[in-house]
Amino acid sequence: MSIFIKRAIVLACVLTMVGSLFSQVKNEPIEQKKILGTVFHQNGKILSPGEMLVLMQDNQEAYQSMKIAKKNYVVGTVIGSIGGFLLGWNLGTAIGGGKPNVPMLISGAGLTAISIPFSLKYMSAAKKNVGIYNEGLKKNQSDVTSMNFGFNEDGIGIKLSF
Repeated sequence: MSIFIKRAIVLACVLTMVGSLFSQVKNEPIEQKKILGTVFHQNGKILSPGEMLVLMQDNQEAYQSMKIAKKNYVVGTVIGSIGGFLLGWNLGTAIGGGKPNVPMLISGAGLTAISIPFSLKYMSAAKKNVGIYNEGLKKNQSDVTSMNFGFNEDGIGIKLSF
């Protein structure tokens, strides 16, 4: 094998590695889907509130607001879970032929009802923050540097875009 071919192969490998550094997948937008409620996902993966918070760290406006939204999510989930347990326990007792504890049943229903505004606040804020995050991605993508190499009128060339 001639020295020219060896150098060309090495150059092609180096350019491929350098090109892969510039062409790494950028942050993808977060999308919303209605599946028994609203679900947020990115690249086909469903995102938890904590994962959304981590993704939004680069966008301070979305991040600060998402921290508050996540707190609403946690409070709503805890209160709703306790209420759901109290409701379910007593309904299960009634279905099983036992006597349900009415004050506990009413407390469960009340806690479940109290959790709804927290969930609604979370969902509203999360949708707003996803919009802010996605807009920030669009602004940042215009600043992306890219490198392409291939054939041009003068032979093999490299094109850098800023």
